Order: sequence, then C-alpha cells, then structure tokens
Amino acid sequence: MDLGLRGRRALVMGASKGLGRAIADSLAAEGVALVVSGREGASLDAVAAELRAAGAAAAHGVPADVASAADMDRLGDEALRLLGGVDILVLNHGGPPPGSALEITVDQIEAWFPRIVLHPIRLAMRLLPAMRERKWGRILT
Repeated sequence: MDLGLRGRRALVMGASKGLGRAIADSLAAEGVALVVSGREGASLDAVAAELRAAGAAAAHGVPADVASAADMDRLGDEALRLLGGVDILVLNHGGPPPGSALEITVDQIEAWFPRIVLHPIRLAMRLLPAMRERKWGRILT
C-alpha cells in the first residue's frame, strides 16, 4: 500500500517491540526515514538495521526514557540532527501498572503523570513549530 509517505521523516517512541515496532515496520515499508527510541540502546541498533533492510530510507536508534524530561529533549534534538527534521511523531510509551480507579494511589498518579502526559507533550512542543512552518506534520498518541 502506498500511503504517500516516501521522503517523510518519523520519530517513533517505544519502537523496540509491540505497537511501536509495528508502527515503525509499517513506516519503513513506506520508505520513511526513521528514528526509533526506547530505553535499551542495543535492541534499538538491531531494530534500526532490520528497518533499513525492510525499506526504510534511513533508520537510527536513539535510547531515551520517557521518565526523563532531559531524555525527551535530547531525543528530539537527536532526531532533528539525524533526519534533518521530523514530519511524523509517534508518542508511544508504556503506562502505569494495570488496576482499577479504586486501586490506584495518589503516589502512583504523581509518579506516572510526567511519563504519560508531561514529557510526551514536551517532546511534541519541541517538534511542532517546524511542522507548522512546513505546513505538514502528524503527531500520533
């Protein structure tokens, strides 16, 4: 399927496995240049090599932890350096341990709020101005 994405550049978080990896695989098949991130650099290098073999225009692994605001800043900067820009941002990451609303504690909410809300928004805010300037960009959460 041709989605018209050849020549685009994407940053996919949580791309070493699961949903993030499936998204990265699909973008690679479309000829998109990719930066993939996750917490483990060694697995990202292997993923990047597999994505290049699957048709990605380029693929680079950049380790980053969504729990760290500084890592999100560095990830955005590194994606810009490696790709020359980001057209597609996929904010994919893990979440808090499963449980009902009655089981979650205030401490858990305070611990997870930066990871699942603040830090991903921080990354999007870093990349959004250039997307708006180019009049093309997509942010998927």
